Amino acid sequence: DQVLEPAVASRKIKVLYDPPAKRMVKKDSDIVGVVAEQKGKKIHIKARKGVILTCGGFENNQTMVRNYLPDMPYCYPMGTPYNEGDGITMAMEVGADLWHMNNIAGPYFYFKVPEINVSSRIRVQGKSYIFVARDASRFAAEAPTLIIEDGKQVYPEKHGKIYRHGRYVQNPTPVPIHIVFDETVRKAAGLCGKAAGWTWSWDVIFGDLYQWSKDNSREIEKGWIKKADNIKDLAKTVKLSPEALEATVNRYNKFCADGVDLDFNRRKASMAPIQTPPFYIMELSPTFINTQGGPRRNKEAQIMDVNDQPIPRLYSAGELGSIWGFQYQGGGNVGECFAFGRIAGRNAAKLKQWK
Repeated sequence: DQVLEPAVASRKIKVLYDPPAKRMVKKDSDIVGVVAEQKGKKIHIKARKGVILTCGGFENNQTMVRNYLPDMPYCYPMGTPYNEGDGITMAMEVGADLWHMNNIAGPYFYFKVPEINVSSRIRVQGKSYIFVARDASRFAAEAPTLIIEDGKQVYPEKHGKIYRHGRYVQNPTPVPIHIVFDETVRKAAGLCGKAAGWTWSWDVIFGDLYQWSKDNSREIEKGWIKKADNIKDLAKTVKLSPEALEATVNRYNKFCADGVDLDFNRRKASMAPIQTPPFYIMELSPTFINTQGGPRRNKEAQIMDVNDQPIPRLYSAGELGSIWGFQYQGGGNVGECFAFGRIAGRNAAKLKQWK
């Protein structure tokens, strides 16, 4: 803010915050403006030289999530809820090619508060917990692990990608996913938001959209966290197999006693048996920081069509059509926005004004 806002103000650039763009205007083969909505009315905004799309991704468009992201029937953002894929739709309407639609920063497993449209980040202040899939089995290491391969440490989890058989693959999302924990974890601290010690993520930064209780008691009263005196009865509260969940917890507890997680190599220091009643279970949602897919761009920041030709006077920057494939972009796409925004701005400025 200390860099961008003064730079915009010093150049007397007019910024419109409230009219979302709905589609682009095409004259012959050139993109010459956009149609937006302001207070329920359409407005036409002329581009003197070109249009640069920096509309973000499709984090909060559940149809696109289902269509483009593998093994993910739903996923919610931990960042802005206003990235709904509008830039992707507008670019497709004028013939843009798409790329990297299956790459995201995630998934993680957090809690979706029913009252708000973003996920709340979880931090478990304890060790006696596991994640289970729809069949009541564990499906991944719940805490950081350590892998040594060819004498070198390999990071087993990177921004929702996990190391399997010598390569990184996306974290599985066998929904519904639940976290199972005991009274020790329940009493330690609130599981989400400021109560868990977080100072960033959308629900904390923008108005404290939900204040999580310090001991999770309010969330138990709301029914978000289910409670029972034994594991079998706990499974019944969320319609999981009682026998399967009991077997999963017993197997995990044996790993704790032996000091080795034979299933997922979870670190011994991060493990403790789930043994102190009452027991608790809470449904988690797949969550991501951002998506990377969108209209394909070239090194000049031009948006390309399906015939590998640049669409005249149309550019992009940042998360919308990110250059990153199956990788994580540093800085949450901001660095990419600076780099390609500069390239796009310079190239658009060189164009002759259309008549």
